[in-house]
Amino acid sequence: AAAWNPEMSMLYGKSIGEEARYRNKTVLLGPGVNIYRTPLNGRNFEYMGEDPYLASRMVVPYVQGVQQNGVAACVKHFAGYGGATAGRDYNTVELSEHTFREFYLRSYEAGVKAGAAMVMTSFNTVNGTPATGNRWLMRRILREEMGFDGVLISDWAAIEEMIPHGYCADRKEAAIRAIRAGVDIDMMTGIYSEQLAKLVKEGTIPEALVDEACLRILTLKNKLGLFENPFKDADEAKEKTVIRSEKHRALAKKAAAESFVLL
Repeated sequence: AAAWNPEMSMLYGKSIGEEARYRNKTVLLGPGVNIYRTPLNGRNFEYMGEDPYLASRMVVPYVQGVQQNGVAACVKHFAGYGGATAGRDYNTVELSEHTFREFYLRSYEAGVKAGAAMVMTSFNTVNGTPATGNRWLMRRILREEMGFDGVLISDWAAIEEMIPHGYCADRKEAAIRAIRAGVDIDMMTGIYSEQLAKLVKEGTIPEALVDEACLRILTLKNKLGLFENPFKDADEAKEKTVIRSEKHRALAKKAAAESFVLL
């Protein structure tokens, strides 16, 4: 991002998408576009800086470059992850709605408008409510206002993390809050596979909530061509010519050189 070069961002995303593609990886869990306002955040290296305009400009070609290869880009972490108190992972985010919208949401929206196929939830709370169970954030802002119709995936165990946050009493309640918020995929915990069918049968949640999540996942798989061929572009010979290729190494070096900032 420090290169201020959208064309470089496109080539960078394209090269990553290429490497993923021939290794049969159809989803890339990036780019990260959290806006960080403290140097204490240990994940700052993943993001595109503290300026929402810069991040918004750089994320668009990145997403487009990745997805040129038939690989789904996943904008993360939605939302406000870079604004956690003291920069600590999983911590609370307390922001006015004006600051949240004006500074923190713009880069995510740019990624969504660029056509990102997926969005990932964040671990943090947003003004007291964990993002992964936050209906206002996921359904109203992401789905309705930003127009995102792709797949929403939790971060690693983020559904279960709502329990230590004190927002959910147990795994059952965590499943209820996440599916109601519109989270389609539970990364890692098994809470959805363990709870959702039971919740539908007992009438706690409508089957339509599960149906909409399944439809979004199946729609993405169809767009990626996985029903025709689950192994898609996997190619061991091609992989050897692409992974860490001279072309990609030269691009990485050029990107690094353009990004140096003299302090």
